[in-house]
Amino acid sequence: MASKRRLRRKVCGDKIGFDNPLHACQAIGNMQRKRGFQGDLHYYECPFCKKLHVGHKPGGQHYNRR
Repeated sequence: MASKRRLRRKVCGDKIGFDNPLHACQAIGNMQRKRGFQGDLHYYECPFCKKLHVGHKPGGQHYNRR
């Protein structure tokens, strides 16, 4: 069984936490512009730090379209 500390590192890790959805959406736009298509990114509330993180939907396909 995983410890809570290990789970938090995996979920939060070195991700950026955003305070509001507007900043999270702007970050998604910046990522798409700088790196190209990264798959369908969305923001979600972290259960540990209660901030918004940006990531892919669980179980989705992750690919780069170039």
